[in-house]
Amino acid sequence: MSRAEQKEKNKRRRAILDALDEQLSSPETTEVQQQHDRLLNLGISDFKARLMMARVFTSYIWHTLQKDEYTYQDYIADLSKLPETDWMDDDDTVIIE
Repeated sequence: MSRAEQKEKNKRRRAILDALDEQLSSPETTEVQQQHDRLLNLGISDFKARLMMARVFTSYIWHTLQKDEYTYQDYIADLSKLPETDWMDDDDTVIIE
């Protein structure tokens, strides 16, 4: 992957994490914060918890854009399955600028 491609990938990743951060701080999405707190209480680092949650969040966005029958409650239910259903491989390298 070229440096320019990596930079674009990092921008997309940062945008997703920023959107998740908005959910974590919004009074309208307290269930997301509760799931984050649960992962931290399991001993998962804040950064890794956010990465796992971001992957579920992107799935939620995808389903929403597809106009699927995937609801906010489905999203929260999927978050509640973490870390067991995490899609991250042990080799995944994350670089955020």
